[in-house]
Amino acid sequence: MQLNTDISADLTCTAPGQITANATGGWGTYTYAIAQGTPPAAGDFTSNNVFGSLAAGTYEVYVRDLNGCEVFSTETLVQPTQITATAVASSTIL
Repeated sequence: MQLNTDISADLTCTAPGQITANATGGWGTYTYAIAQGTPPAAGDFTSNNVFGSLAAGTYEVYVRDLNGCEVFSTETLVQPTQITATAVASSTIL
């Protein structure tokens, strides 16, 4: 079984990120789960393969097929660099 994951919506200064997962090569239907550092519990798996409202961090996305075979892939959402600006006053009159 193979799992392909994709950051389907990058983090922005005002919006959370999203990861989409798609499995192939397994048997039967697939269920998906997402975790950070600790493997998901059996009850965490759902048919939903899109995980949204994600903050910056490293995520493990899991898939399980009908036979119980399980694989995972890792994706990292990076917080964008904050935009900064500097204003300088000028006394030049045109």
